[in-house]
Amino acid sequence: GHGSPSADGRYWCLWAGLSSANGGSWQPRGVFTWDMQAQRIVGNTDLDYRPLYVSTAPTGRYCIVGGNYDMGGTRVYKQDFSTPFSANTAEAFLKVSLDADDGELVLDAQGKDVYVGANYGTGEISMVDLEQAKRIPLFQGYTDNTVAGFQFSGKAYGTPGWVLVTAYGERTRADRRYNLRGDDADRQWFHRKLFALSLSEQPEVKSIANLHNDYQPTGSWPIPNITVNRDFSRMLFNSTWASTDARDADTYLVAIPPQAVSGKP
Repeated sequence: GHGSPSADGRYWCLWAGLSSANGGSWQPRGVFTWDMQAQRIVGNTDLDYRPLYVSTAPTGRYCIVGGNYDMGGTRVYKQDFSTPFSANTAEAFLKVSLDADDGELVLDAQGKDVYVGANYGTGEISMVDLEQAKRIPLFQGYTDNTVAGFQFSGKAYGTPGWVLVTAYGERTRADRRYNLRGDDADRQWFHRKLFALSLSEQPEVKSIANLHNDYQPTGSWPIPNITVNRDFSRMLFNSTWASTDARDADTYLVAIPPQAVSGKP
């Protein structure tokens, strides 16, 4: 549903299931890595559930399997699903989230795969060093009695060390007041924003655009899905532009100079 191959298009992590005769149900089989260049399966593992999503790390070295708490959370496996996962993790996988919280595998400044995601229990936005199994906090998303949702895009492969982030669906905790527009006293710096975030222990933030996407208490709620190109010069996001009618959702393109995020000429 929302997976992608490695940055070079060679490796694809895929989920397999057996459909019923009418296509109404699926019997899960497992997850496997397909080498598009060599036309072979690199490795596989059995699953007794249908994951919410499967995707591939930018380097192709890892597969991520998104699952809710009752599915065992979100797990990252090695490309061939072998054990141990690393010198610091004895199991075949590293659990990067207890739930299917929005997250992404991204290249850090050294070109290594890291997981970046939101913990909707605590509101912490963090990255996980896969090799060291170390979690590094980036910023707090639940501040001053407010909560919000987050999405990430790590597709700027030519600009390692940066991830595109959006915060949406913001509301106050106490009175559950949604859509903190303009200069609302409860609005936080990241609410209703599209911004670039550096992957470091003291992250840098570069604001890019306002989303103007409103939450709808009833009916369908279009999330402002985001993506970014390789040199961080073009971004797409969805927005109803202050409308509460889901049919008003459009896709918007943001263009900035290629060096604006990386700082490199």
